[in-house]
Amino acid sequence: LFIGVLMVVLSGAIWRLVLREGPSSTLPGLVISAFSLSFMFALYKAKLLAAYALNSSTLEKDALCSWGCIRLSILLFVGALVYLITPALWWADSVAGLLIVGIVLHEGIDTILAANHPDFDGCACCVTGGGSNIGLGPLAIRQLRQLRGITGSKKLPTGK
Repeated sequence: LFIGVLMVVLSGAIWRLVLREGPSSTLPGLVISAFSLSFMFALYKAKLLAAYALNSSTLEKDALCSWGCIRLSILLFVGALVYLITPALWWADSVAGLLIVGIVLHEGIDTILAANHPDFDGCACCVTGGGSNIGLGPLAIRQLRQLRGITGSKKLPTGK
């Protein structure tokens, strides 16, 4: 189902670029993404603080998944806003759609790679290995380290 949605977004974005036309309306995208951003930022911060308070690696990972939703909502919001403000940039919404497809495909591939990683524990959002992140959340990990007073590249302590 998700691959089907990606294919619709991909084909629609390419089709509009080929025809050199903008979207028929950007208001729904703006409303949905604005609501999503306001809610997801609050949820992300709450989950991150709760993960710190409870020392819960599961909640950390859930916060990182919220960060992924924030990234996609930002792209949707910016693409729709640019077109709404400047209709001459008819391609902005289609480019945002292509970027969303690219990010989701990248995260899907990262999830497959993470599932084969020795540290995989059921969540692909923040599997680490070799000092680099596989998946989402470098900002969230940095913020959580700041909350815990951890600096540098030390591995985060995991909760039970």
